[in-house]
Amino acid sequence: MLRELPVEDTAAGAGVSERTVKRARAGQRVGTDARERLTNHVIRHARAQLRAASTRPSTDPEAILATYHDRPNAPTPEPGLCACGSGQPIKRGRRGPASKWHTDACRKRAARRHAGHG
Repeated sequence: MLRELPVEDTAAGAGVSERTVKRARAGQRVGTDARERLTNHVIRHARAQLRAASTRPSTDPEAILATYHDRPNAPTPEPGLCACGSGQPIKRGRRGPASKWHTDACRKRAARRHAGHG
């Protein structure tokens, strides 16, 4: 479930660094305190989503996660969209600053607009 949530929001909500979130999402080791904070954040998120869907969540954290995971009509996470406003999805595997753009052409187009050239 951690992979479904945006890295920035998860880091802020759990009180850990974005690097820690990325390491946890990749299955790498993170400290006990960070793991506990991430787990609590995911549980809070699942509980809020269940309540928003008019489902009364259990008080057991494992049951909350199981209910969230098994809920019917679970929305599939939408792919990230290009920052240029074209509505194009960001290509899988792009990292760093390139992760905001569908292609390099989109990045250049947005830079020209920002500079007032087009």
